[in-house]
Amino acid sequence: MFNAGSQGSQTLFMGGYSSVASDAGAAKKPRQEESQPCLPVTIRTIELALAQRDGGDAELHIHGVEPGMLVLVGLVESVAHQAASIDFMLNDTTGRIKARYYVTEGEPALTGVEVGRYVSLAAAVRTTPAVHLTVTCLRPIASADEISYHMIECGHAALKLQQQSKVGDILQTTPVKKRADEDEALSSIKAAPAAPTMTDINMAPAASVVAAAPSAAKVPLQGAALRAAVLELLQQDGVSAEGVSFARFRERFSATPEGEVRSTIQGLVSDGDAYNTIDEDHFAAI
Repeated sequence: MFNAGSQGSQTLFMGGYSSVASDAGAAKKPRQEESQPCLPVTIRTIELALAQRDGGDAELHIHGVEPGMLVLVGLVESVAHQAASIDFMLNDTTGRIKARYYVTEGEPALTGVEVGRYVSLAAAVRTTPAVHLTVTCLRPIASADEISYHMIECGHAALKLQQQSKVGDILQTTPVKKRADEDEALSSIKAAPAAPTMTDINMAPAASVVAAAPSAAKVPLQGAALRAAVLELLQQDGVSAEGVSFARFRERFSATPEGEVRSTIQGLVSDGDAYNTIDEDHFAAI
């Protein structure tokens, strides 16, 4: 890991960076640490976050958080050595982005930034004068496994932060409003009539069950309900040779338009569930 030349020491941990100020006279005082969130990401993730900003001056948020430092792993495609910086193009297969590492006077030469070399780096996103990364630390990767590990960490971090964001949205509901919604839902459940069970139907007198059912003549039926009612009438009354007349259907389903009733009957005939008997206005069930 290479230092960017800032005072103090920076140590890269598995979960992020911790900047510790060196002070020889503060040995007896509790050590003060300034934590900086360090988030593993891909270049595509950065591009999506930039596109979702409300404005050009808005802070960059990734998965709902404002990271202090980003960790990327990618291939160096081109390198340009400047007087005070090293500029290079980074490609991690999800996208390309320019990166810049500022060289401090007296700092050891930076190694690993070579064309065709994979590197792991910690950087911050800058949008002026153009979108680029300001690199803080960089090192060449030692094994190809680090590329796979980085992609796994990117996916794990994204899922974890998105889950935390969902939980935060739920917790934003005030307890009073939540309790009111629960009471309203409970009241609607209590007010709704209970559906009769099979035991209630079996124990109820046949006359009361028939009386409780709405009359097909008073309630307009459509679709599957009308088809089932027409087929039931055919099966009950169509036992004679002449079958059931259309006038009987009009009497039974007076609340339903005549055209729908006739269309339903013709549909049953076409499907093979019914047939014409003595003429086109008499029908029987198969």
